[in-house]
Amino acid sequence: MAAARYSSDVLQEIYEPIERKEEERRGNNFGEFWLYTSKFKFKDQLHSWRMDLSKRDPNSKDLLMFQREYKEKFVEKVKEEIKNLKSVKVNFEMLVKFSKEEEEGETQTMKHYFGGGKEKPTHIFNKHNEDKIGEKFDEFIDAAKGEIENWSERGSGWVTDGIEIAYVQSAKYDPIKGGTYLPTPDKLASKKAII
Repeated sequence: MAAARYSSDVLQEIYEPIERKEEERRGNNFGEFWLYTSKFKFKDQLHSWRMDLSKRDPNSKDLLMFQREYKEKFVEKVKEEIKNLKSVKVNFEMLVKFSKEEEEGETQTMKHYFGGGKEKPTHIFNKHNEDKIGEKFDEFIDAAKGEIENWSERGSGWVTDGIEIAYVQSAKYDPIKGGTYLPTPDKLASKKAII
């Protein structure tokens, strides 16, 4: 199933293992972002913010409730990154747990990673377009809801148990700037084959 392609194994390849001792959790603050320690060492230009969600948080069970409750925290985190880095490339990600009742009465579970992979949508924000952050977060949630609904329509039987982890990945954005002009050599320009 396509859902398995971004499992917790993929996250653990990129970052440190997800399962950590409770004492290691940064302040045990569920629903708050903390700077996630990863293998990447670009501390001044690449930030991975992680929000752990409690299993008892009713907002983690439903994407619409999660969106309503936590949207402002995502927007504020990206605004902080804009303030620190000026212009940033951002993508939103989350790890969601699903379950399915089997015919034998057993419950099968699966974790799916939304927002990662090759098609990862990356957004560029700066002080001139920071009013669009909430809109892009809404698009991310809508895309995840659409994927889940698509599974349901095909009769997969998977039910959302809850969002376990949410991420804001940000990196300093420095577009390549042109600084010189080199004219086309006469020999090539006379062929009229180069635009």
